[in-house]
Amino acid sequence: MQGLPGEASRYVVPNFRFFLRSLPAVLDYTLLETLDAEYDQFRGAVFEAYVAMMLHDMYPGSIALPERGYARIKAMAKKGPDVAFVEALGEPLLLFEVKARRVRADTRSEMDDDSIDHNLADVYAALRRLPTKATDLFQGISEYSEMTGALQATSRAQSIGLCILPDAPFAINELTYHRASRGEHGLDQIDFEYCIMGIGTLEKAVAVAKQRKTSLAVILREFMNRAKDLEMHSPLAEFFGEEGAEPEMIYGETFLDRIRWGSDGEYAAS
Repeated sequence: MQGLPGEASRYVVPNFRFFLRSLPAVLDYTLLETLDAEYDQFRGAVFEAYVAMMLHDMYPGSIALPERGYARIKAMAKKGPDVAFVEALGEPLLLFEVKARRVRADTRSEMDDDSIDHNLADVYAALRRLPTKATDLFQGISEYSEMTGALQATSRAQSIGLCILPDAPFAINELTYHRASRGEHGLDQIDFEYCIMGIGTLEKAVAVAKQRKTSLAVILREFMNRAKDLEMHSPLAEFFGEEGAEPEMIYGETFLDRIRWGSDGEYAAS
């Protein structure tokens, strides 16, 4: 974006579509730089709400419950997953942990054990806590009573744990599963399937599931199985095979359209 000579208030945007798609990241970075910790605390709650809203909007009739406190033992407060989700009766429980942190540049460039540990230690810790949360949900918690019937129609072993980030390095699951096979970070103790995803990858997974008219759990299991294939010729799991996702099916695209355009079709930012 460049200012016009002699016209400080007017700018040329060479690629308007790319500019619009980058707008959320630009706003996020600007607010974080300006408000620092004050905004950082707020953005976590907003990110959790966005994930819950996407699941609710894309799967009418599903159950998507935000984090709720509960106590299995008197005077011992606990919290459920950031989002507990069941797509339909008979579908497995999906437990979402949402971390509103951006992956550091050194982690992206190095992708070695030390940089990943430094940047993603809380992600691994969140994943390790999910089995206990799943057990509590299946044993029955009054605070999650809306899920009782849905959980009775599935099993804990079929559950899937997800940690969602604003963005995640390519091949992070391939590396995570490899480290789990070596017993690192206690990840080998997680007794159901799990993965780490950037929000854009989750949106693509939902879109692909909709295109194929199958459940999100089916697409997630395919994603995780591809990530466990460490052969060099195998495509990265994030590509979702050859089909990919149609842009109009991606929630983030339609979400931004609802912000950009008013109900009368006028451009909201004009």
